[in-house]
Formats: sequence, C-alpha cells, structure tokens
Amino acid sequence: MNAEETLSARQREATQEAARWFSRLMAVDAQEAAHGAVHDAWRQWFARCPENQWAWRKVEAVRHCFADVPREIAAPTLQRMNAQRRRVLRLALMGTAAVPLGMLLADVPSEWRAWNAQYRTAVGQISRVPIGGGVLAVLDTHSAADVVSSRNEDRIVLRSGRVYVKVADVMATDARAPDARATDAGAQGATATSPRPLIVQTDQGLVYAEAAEFTVGIQGNHSRVRVNQAAVRVVPCAPGAAARFVRAGECADFSDTEVGALQHRPSKVFAAWHTGSMMAVNLPLGDFVRKLRAYRPGLLFVDDALAALPVSGTFPLSRTDLALDALENSYPVRIRRLTQYVTWIEAREA
Repeated sequence: MNAEETLSARQREATQEAARWFSRLMAVDAQEAAHGAVHDAWRQWFARCPENQWAWRKVEAVRHCFADVPREIAAPTLQRMNAQRRRVLRLALMGTAAVPLGMLLADVPSEWRAWNAQYRTAVGQISRVPIGGGVLAVLDTHSAADVVSSRNEDRIVLRSGRVYVKVADVMATDARAPDARATDAGAQGATATSPRPLIVQTDQGLVYAEAAEFTVGIQGNHSRVRVNQAAVRVVPCAPGAAARFVRAGECADFSDTEVGALQHRPSKVFAAWHTGSMMAVNLPLGDFVRKLRAYRPGLLFVDDALAALPVSGTFPLSRTDLALDALENSYPVRIRRLTQYVTWIEAREA
C-alpha cells in the first residue's frame, strides 16, 4: 500500500475554493446587508460534497491557531509581517498559488505544520517523496515534509521525523567537500554542468547537497545529519552561525546556532530502513526493540535479562508482527501479545 498522503485533484480544488470562501466571508463581515446571502451560498457549497467539508476543516484549523492570540500581540505581529509574506498569504487565500498550507504556518507550533505538510507517514509507514532532478527521497516512519521546487533548486522542508536522500551522480570514492571538487574541476578546465542543488531544511538550519547520500532527522530541539557518500554543507539558521561540511562516514548534530562535533559513523549498511528493512548484525536485543518500536503502534517491551542478547538478520519494518515471529523462530525468546497494542518479549521456557 502506498503510504503517501498527498492531495487528490478534487481535494486541491476544494482547498482553493475554501480559501476563496474564507476571504469572501471576511470581506463581507462589514456589510451586514449582504452577509446573509453570502453565508447561505457558503452553506450550500459546504454541504455539496465531503471534499468541501474536509477543506473547510483545514481552514478552520488554521483560523483557530490565530484566534487565541491576544489582540495586543497579534496586531503588531501582523503589522511587522514583511511584504513578501503578505503577498504569499494573499495569493494562497485567493487560491491563485499552489502553496502547501504547511509552508504558511512558520509561526505556529511544529505539530500544526507537520499536520498540514504535503507528505506524511503514519507509524510503521515508509514512503517515497516525489521530487525530480535525479533525487531519491524517502520519509521514515511518523514523518512529515513539504517540497518546494524553483528554477534553481529543490528543497525538502522536513517538518518532523527523518528523511533519506540520494542525489544522482554520487562520487562515492571522493569524500571531499563539493567546493573542493569544483576547484579541481576548474583547474582542469572541466566543462561539465554541476548537478541541480538539493536542500533539506529544518527549523535548525539548511543542509546543502549537490551529489551525496545522507539522512536528516529532527530530534527535539536539534537536527542530525549523517552522510554515507560524498559530503554536505550544514548551515545553522541563526545569523552569523558558522557553516560546516559533513563528509562520508560522518554524523553531526546541529542547532540553530552551531554544528556540533563530527562523529565518525561509517556503515556497510546505510539507512536500510529506507528500503523497508532493518538489518541487524549482533545488535543487542534491547537496541533491536528500541528501533522496532518506532515502526509499531502500541507498546513493545523486553525483559531486562534479554537486553544484551545479540540479534542478526533482516527484518521487515512494514509488518512488525512478522519481524517478531522471525525473532521467536530464531532465538530463545517468546512473544507474548497481551492485547493488539501491548506485546512483551520474554525468555522461552526450557
């Protein structure tokens, strides 16, 4: 089953209609004589089909985000909104720009922005994000992202969770930074065109890649980038923050003000989750359970006495019951399913 939660053509049309109705109803608030007729027409539109009702609930959700803001705070904030933000918001409300709703919510809680993202995965789902330019992008379980493409770049705005990215033409044997490779190419008189830039954006900063294989994940108030091939450039979003290259086999956490110390994390099997599998090589059962929990609704426990048991093999992430059955068939453990959402791994009786 495809786990992508994208909008259908009818849902997109209904979203644009809902935005126009919202703008129209706000415009006639001061014209009480006309308000009744407009409101009746809106009610007819609302009752016409489920897609219209779905779209209006999204508009209401955004409206309620701002409804509780005190006037003395909201008014100065709106007055300070720059011209570009006002233009984008106006175009979106009028339905003349295909702007993801989540992109307009930069000042509301991250949970709202993730909920309104173009692409979302539920617990246990792993899904490709459609993006051109020879880029393979895969959202991990319980993740959300928007995609913004322009003439010069593709940008993945990660709202929550984790994304795997592989840009075409990866130079696996050259882990130098992109600017160093470009300098060498210029010195040799190379005429090849540079790959289309790809950016992954989080609340903490930007990750730039021209040709690389890497993951970016959000972990609380910081983000983590891990690189398998080539290199990426990490730029925290705070003004004046220093950028840093993260190269193949390296991992780094970054906040909005700095990139942390580089950690060496080379791996023969990089981000196997993006293929729908967990590959374990002598992985302690406690760590195995911790990883599997992210892909399984409900609660999963393991007896402390079994936490150090080494586990090896390939296990499906989309069907965690099968993964647990494989574990039971290969190791001295018993899987106790207390309810549909509570599972316990205990030692098998002799």
